[in-house]
Amino acid sequence: MFLFHKIKKTCIRKPVKEYTIKSYDEGECLICLMKFQKDEVVSLINCNHKYHTSCLYTWFERKKTCPICNELLDIDLD
Repeated sequence: MFLFHKIKKTCIRKPVKEYTIKSYDEGECLICLMKFQKDEVVSLINCNHKYHTSCLYTWFERKKTCPICNELLDIDLD
C-alpha cells in the first residue's frame, strides 16, 4: 500500500475530497503536468484546485499549502 493511501484514510480532515473528472478538457495536474483523464478520480481541495491524489500527498509532505494559490490547508500527516 502506498503512503498516500494510508494518509488519505486516516489523517485527512476533509479539506480534500474525491472528485471524478467529467470530461477530457478539465485540465492537468499542475504538480506533475499530466492531463486528467475522463472518469479519473482525483483530489479536490477547498480552494477548488484539482490534483492527482498521489501528487498532492507527496506535495503535502513538504508543504501544507495549495501548489497554485498557496492557501493554507488544515492537514495533519503525522
